[in-house]
Amino acid sequence: MMYKPIINALCLKALSLNQTYYFGFSDKGESLPLHDYNSSAWIAVSSYNYANDNNTTQANRFNYPNSKTKSFKLRTQKLAVRQLCYHLISELIKGLKFKPINALKIEVLKTHSIKLLEDSYPFRLLPFNYYVCFSHSDDMIACAIHKNLPIGIDLETNQISSLIAKRFYTKDENQWILGLSSKEQPVALKILWMLKEASIKLYNYKEANLISGLNKNLLIQAQHLMPEDIINIKKDLSIFHSNDKKSNIKSIQLENATYLYIASKNLVAIW
Repeated sequence: MMYKPIINALCLKALSLNQTYYFGFSDKGESLPLHDYNSSAWIAVSSYNYANDNNTTQANRFNYPNSKTKSFKLRTQKLAVRQLCYHLISELIKGLKFKPINALKIEVLKTHSIKLLEDSYPFRLLPFNYYVCFSHSDDMIACAIHKNLPIGIDLETNQISSLIAKRFYTKDENQWILGLSSKEQPVALKILWMLKEASIKLYNYKEANLISGLNKNLLIQAQHLMPEDIINIKKDLSIFHSNDKKSNIKSIQLENATYLYIASKNLVAIW
């Protein structure tokens, strides 16, 4: 299959990222500047475009799916999230302060030395050995990097139907949703879905156990991540909360895990 690298090059040339947002967080999920010394997790969210030009015609010469097919869409999403990862790394490197070296012609950092290990989960970023996770939904993409811990993220632009909830959500989760108002229900449905998808990525459920991963009860986490302008619940003082109203970000620490919700970007992260 010698044409694949050629197709990838054509796709990359036609891809462009738009309106990229960067977020930095402490281990507890507190919002921090991207280059803050205490930041240990970073997330980038962006949209992307694929220019439907002569590159598509060239791709078709190799009998590769065109830009209207689902397989081509998945491939461009895959390339787009990796491009976003490179952009996030570049932003992080900007904040590094290098000590001058008294030597000539020394190349301290080469971009080709940064390598993504993606043969198995969790993905790792060398030479830093950081953990990496990707997500995409339609033309939105996200990349998360954590210094020390595996991280799972999920980005969802589409609404989650009540039929999905009846099939995959637990009895307690469905009862909670039914008790919410018509304004609250779509938000709760989506938060729960993203929590489940991020949890599957984090804990590396095998394909055979995908259903059991979706059936994991994440009711408490969803309740505490619901935006306060939508719903108010009794706060559990044993759970650490962080609420950045300016950036529309909420996080909690529960059972030695951090759960984060960026409402404005329709994204959940767990580490």
